[in-house]
Amino acid sequence: MLVREGSEMETLKTLETIAQIIFYISLSISGPLAVIQYLKARKEDRQAREYKIYDELDNRFFEFQKLALQYADLDILDVPRKGRSLALDKKRKQELVAYAILFSLFERAYLMFHNQTYLFREKQWSGWNHFLNDMIHRESVRTAWQLTKETYDTDFQSFMDKKVAELEPESSA
Repeated sequence: MLVREGSEMETLKTLETIAQIIFYISLSISGPLAVIQYLKARKEDRQAREYKIYDELDNRFFEFQKLALQYADLDILDVPRKGRSLALDKKRKQELVAYAILFSLFERAYLMFHNQTYLFREKQWSGWNHFLNDMIHRESVRTAWQLTKETYDTDFQSFMDKKVAELEPESSA
């Protein structure tokens, strides 16, 4: 009977040791996973706050651009001039402001879809990209882009500059 109790005690100690090992292994795995999840959630929260700020400011700027378009004769929106040869009459200035509004819309779409999943981006961005490809073939759109591109997100600038550069060989041919 004493031998049996000793054997049962050893079995219990072995089970306890195995349970402790499993417990520590699960802690060593779940601990880092919890930290990774926490850091990921913090990053997503930061991105959401940043986008909210961007969205609010962009909406306000968009309203200002609409005013500038509506009242082009008031000279409330400065249109960059590269050289004296670019005389800006009211129609030309309205055209540049309208293109600036269009670029702002494309920028917003680009930034919204840029961090989405591939499938979502392909479904949603494809229409915007098609429209952009049609517009960028116009010389006036490319000129407006060159005049105003410094005011947009740098990733969007690179994206647009690449699109314009792809058209350059076509334009000169």
